[in-house]
Amino acid sequence: MRHLLALCLTIALLAACSPVRVNQDYLQTADFSAIHTYGWRSAAPPPSTDPRINNPLLHQRFRDAIEQTLNQRGYQQAAEPDVLVDYSQAIISRLDSDQLDVGFGFGFDRSPAFGGFFGGGPSIRQYDSSVLTINIYDSSGERLLWRGSGSEILTTYDSPSELTAAVNRMVAAILAQFPPSAAP
Repeated sequence: MRHLLALCLTIALLAACSPVRVNQDYLQTADFSAIHTYGWRSAAPPPSTDPRINNPLLHQRFRDAIEQTLNQRGYQQAAEPDVLVDYSQAIISRLDSDQLDVGFGFGFDRSPAFGGFFGGGPSIRQYDSSVLTINIYDSSGERLLWRGSGSEILTTYDSPSELTAAVNRMVAAILAQFPPSAAP
């Protein structure tokens, strides 16, 4: 029972401290220095059957965070923008495991045994990861210029303000990659 409690506590602490893992891909021939304005490619992301994703309040948080981050970085929303932005969110179940734990130990007790082998099989845990993908298209909305994504262990939050802070952190981490630096 103690091991289960310790495992749950460890997972909770890792989830609370887990950094956003980010990556990007982009069209290498795109001139990102010519981008000054943006608009939205669609009014809302595609609907999902997962109630954790199909949440209009969460979608508004993502949209607000993207707008706020782009505005802070000098991009302005415009009626005839240079690029169009959209995003999507997914929740992916993942597995994590530890290596096989084997050892030998000595000890003294009232019994005549003085040592022995111990071991346990690998522990396997399933967890959910939240993945946010932000896409930036050309002004026609047809050609993808840049895609950034971030993932972190999915957690529940005690208040809307905590959820908003987590969304802002994830969006800022993803958009910190935009525009991509020039290739060496």
